[in-house]
Amino acid sequence: MKRLVVGTVLLLVAGCGAGAATIGSSVPVSTPSVPRTERWNGFETRQITLNGTPLFVAVASTRDERTRGLSGVSDLDGIDGMLFFFEGSSTAKFWMKDTLIDLDIAFFDTLGRLLTVRTMPVCTEDPCPTYGSTGPYRWALEAPAGRALADVAPGSLLVP
Repeated sequence: MKRLVVGTVLLLVAGCGAGAATIGSSVPVSTPSVPRTERWNGFETRQITLNGTPLFVAVASTRDERTRGLSGVSDLDGIDGMLFFFEGSSTAKFWMKDTLIDLDIAFFDTLGRLLTVRTMPVCTEDPCPTYGSTGPYRWALEAPAGRALADVAPGSLLVP
């Protein structure tokens, strides 16, 4: 039992030394003001990786969460984006109704491979245009335009 406690303490101490996530050589991806274990705007949060780069995201996994998405949000305040999760493959399209910032969206297949990236400007038309993938997808990742998704290409790998 003593060995188990000592081993657990050592693992916890080792985990505390993890540094901030970066893109490129020295630009932080996020400076979380949201503790990694709490929710953001009512959404679960989690760390994912995109091409080996860690990103901290809010997760929209229910129909209601996916419908709400980033509507009404003007500042991502400590997260890198929002990951939309679908139980199976989806062909649903996204729109920017009531969204206040330009976003990029990346669609990933069931294996986590990038299919398509689209830039979605704030909607100024009625009805708002829709944005979809080139094929069925399981995950969609929204991030501020020109930031976390700037260097991805078809085949890039998402590890949710």
